[in-house]
Amino acid sequence: MYYLRRLRSFNICGKLLRLFYQSVVASVLLHAVVCWGGSISKTDLSQLEKQIRRASSVVGTRLDSLAAVAERRTLQKLEDILDNTRHPLYIVISSQESRWSLNGTLIDLGSDYRRHMSGGSLIIRNLDKDQDSGMYQCTAFNTLGSILSRRASIHFAYLDSFKTQSVRSAVNVREGQGVVLLCGAPPHSGELIFAWIFNEYPYSVQQDSRRFISQETGSLYIAKVEPSDVGNYTCVVNNTVTKQKVLSSPTPLVLRSDGVMGEYEPKIEVHFPDSVPAAKESVVKLECFALGNPVPEISWRRPSGVPFPSKVKMKNSNAVLEIPNFQQEDAGMYECIAENRRGKNAARGRISYHGKTEVKKIFFKAVLLFL
Repeated sequence: MYYLRRLRSFNICGKLLRLFYQSVVASVLLHAVVCWGGSISKTDLSQLEKQIRRASSVVGTRLDSLAAVAERRTLQKLEDILDNTRHPLYIVISSQESRWSLNGTLIDLGSDYRRHMSGGSLIIRNLDKDQDSGMYQCTAFNTLGSILSRRASIHFAYLDSFKTQSVRSAVNVREGQGVVLLCGAPPHSGELIFAWIFNEYPYSVQQDSRRFISQETGSLYIAKVEPSDVGNYTCVVNNTVTKQKVLSSPTPLVLRSDGVMGEYEPKIEVHFPDSVPAAKESVVKLECFALGNPVPEISWRRPSGVPFPSKVKMKNSNAVLEIPNFQQEDAGMYECIAENRRGKNAARGRISYHGKTEVKKIFFKAVLLFL
């Protein structure tokens, strides 16, 4: 690692830094990983992964984790054994058999023409929502014993239509007041993206410091209502998996005639939970938005005083904090602050780190194919 840092200090290009890492650093850290990668302790694994992350920051690109390298090399070793009939382990590995279960019940391949096995893989044709939804597991066994695979699940994405198609009840507010227009997404499965139409297509609501569309709730938040906001609002829901799109009934926004709302301190209406679990290398997004007059300004900080790394991004006028490639050092307490000249309020929550499932042994490669 010392020499890797020294090379970077001489402004060596990234390609040469990666070459040095692979030929020197990785050859030491990952030597014979096929032999010990499945039985390494959690403490040792954490230390080695930490070194790889440090190397990643020096090289300036994401490097494969120990688990990824161990799995790739182990599978390659198994494939090499299967290609060599003279290898001492060829008979043991080639005699392996596999069984598949669905929700804990063994799948009877003889009674279902849609399902069959090929090289240990379960192939399903003409997927059926009622018959094929659930949790799958493969059991591989040979003369030395058996092993159970990790679980694989099938969930069918869908998006129903909104039930009510008539115009929704009008929302009456005073000028200067904050308001929340509820979307109320219909029954669905799969990731959703929300947008709002103002009056009629293609005029969509543009997000800024005064207006925010939560991708968690789908609701539209207007921090401080102005006369130009009067009109009809329609929630648009898109399913990213099925590519379906449904529209709600319009919600009229009407100004009350009993005066203008005076100034008041921020009221946080959108905030992340007190506890947010985050998987290693995932993208974490925290939302925070407040109603208020004047329009509140949103800022973020870590109460521990640790500054945000350069990878952290603030979006939608700071209403969204995004942490790409989440790592253990990103875990901890985060705070959102909404402030205007009338005062300020804050919301806090803790992001907890969850590493990928540790794989102790890899004896086979079981693949679930969906056709």
